[in-house]
Amino acid sequence: MSPLVTARNVWFGVAVSLALAVDATAQPLLPLGASPLPEVKGNRAPAQGQSGVIRGRVLAGDTNAPLRRARLILTGGALSESLVTTTDGQGHYELGDLPPGRYNLVAMRNGYLRLSYRQRRPNALGQPLELAPGQVLERVDFLLPRMSILSGIVTDETGEPLEGSTVTAYRKVWTSDGSRLSPAGVAVTDASGTYRILSLPPGDYVLQGTSSEAWTVEKLGHRETVSSVPTFYPGVGSEENAQAVHVPLGQELAVDFALVPGRAVSVSGVAYNSKGEVLANKTLFLAQETITTTNGMRGGIVRMPRSTQISGDGSFRFKDVPPGKYKIELSLPPGEGRPAEAAAVPITISDVDVDGLSVVSTPGAEIRGSVETETGRVPPFNPSRVALVARSRASSLFPLKIEGENGKVQRDWTFVIRGVVDPALIRPVTLPEGWFLKNVYVGARDLINSRIDPAEVREPLRVVLTDKVSVIDGTVVDRRGTPVDDFTVLIFPVSEESWTSESRFIRTARPDQNHRYRITNIPAGEYYLVGLDDVDSEELIDPGFLQDAKRLASHVVIGGTESQTINLTLDADKR
Repeated sequence: MSPLVTARNVWFGVAVSLALAVDATAQPLLPLGASPLPEVKGNRAPAQGQSGVIRGRVLAGDTNAPLRRARLILTGGALSESLVTTTDGQGHYELGDLPPGRYNLVAMRNGYLRLSYRQRRPNALGQPLELAPGQVLERVDFLLPRMSILSGIVTDETGEPLEGSTVTAYRKVWTSDGSRLSPAGVAVTDASGTYRILSLPPGDYVLQGTSSEAWTVEKLGHRETVSSVPTFYPGVGSEENAQAVHVPLGQELAVDFALVPGRAVSVSGVAYNSKGEVLANKTLFLAQETITTTNGMRGGIVRMPRSTQISGDGSFRFKDVPPGKYKIELSLPPGEGRPAEAAAVPITISDVDVDGLSVVSTPGAEIRGSVETETGRVPPFNPSRVALVARSRASSLFPLKIEGENGKVQRDWTFVIRGVVDPALIRPVTLPEGWFLKNVYVGARDLINSRIDPAEVREPLRVVLTDKVSVIDGTVVDRRGTPVDDFTVLIFPVSEESWTSESRFIRTARPDQNHRYRITNIPAGEYYLVGLDDVDSEELIDPGFLQDAKRLASHVVIGGTESQTINLTLDADKR
């Protein structure tokens, strides 16, 4: 079957842009038939000591019809965990008993794109809501556009449909190591070879199909096992030759393509535990993984494993393996006097048998330490409100079955993070409102911006928290001095060495309903600060994008704990 692309409209009156639906004053492009939403209103003057309320409606972007059972998720402020509510039959929702603070609100519903409040396009920021004591924010409304869909039929080289093939839609994103493909959605073909990837934002996608099916053919007088190699649309084996397809907002795009055949091979080796002893009669997995998304959010992992039993002498063999990228995985539960162990060996398989592999399990390492404030005193809150994680760039280890509260701060303010296998950044998972990470000391060295290798660092860490942080806030005007109520402020470091995917130095902010932006907890240093119309979060470490932003930006110096008000000008001709 030759590659085929067609489009089907699943959204009557499709908008031509995802300049979404939640900002009346900026007059974004709306779906046909939709009307602009009103600005947020506070119908009661703030009163000290009273709880606040946020309420509004969720409507369909194509028809303005109310959406029932839409979920609203509120985070930020003084909340220790997110608040969730759903809309009634008329699309109304209410979140009450709220302490004052700055909040982020998200709306989602099956069949529609997940949106933050006043989010204008995929991967962009929403706008926060500033709630004063006792304030009631009315008409915090959402117009949700329908999701986009990729579908089609996957066949073999003869045009026969392939059941059980996995089709992944990738987006090109920037990382510290340059551009790469990031999975945005995945689907498995049915008996007719049909796949359907749901909940996609509009944009450009690269499609890849893989299959675990193998079959035998006669070749030059002998029988050979063949399979399909991982194939990019429109039927090529390499990412460099792949063609992206554009998925419009609210439409279903049909993309058919055939997988390229290749030889299936065997993979063999010996498995050991961390003491060098062979592992007998254990189960070993050979797996491909694809990160999935649900309504625009990173979700679980689709695993397509095949298994084999390890022999008494520790040897193993997988048969009839199609070409592709895999991990050989092993997981051993904890036993008497021994911790859990795991192994994951990444391999790339072509059309040649792979043998002589060694799979060695490990319990991982521990990172221990304690938590304190910058004054050296015990923090003035319950330690159970703090949890820490060792965040590696991309762990190569199959998940360890760690028992207990890994990374949770104990009553004596100590913590243990177990199962660490790669150099990792130490970061808080949860912190009380108004508190931030300041330092991560190993001895006298502050390694807050460095990955800590547990094999090299054996002494306890000192994790320092602070409630004294720098703050930048302000407004944005256009060249005529007229206030702008919808914008994005970007702050990024002068040093290009800090333009990385996990940088603490690159931050963005959108204005609240009072048209003010605010950025807190900025590390001391020299920065560029610029007001932009909008920013895709995946552009933030694109060197070309930051170089362009640099030419428009102001130079600012951030000290330790001061507050600065910096008003910016948005140049419509240059943004």
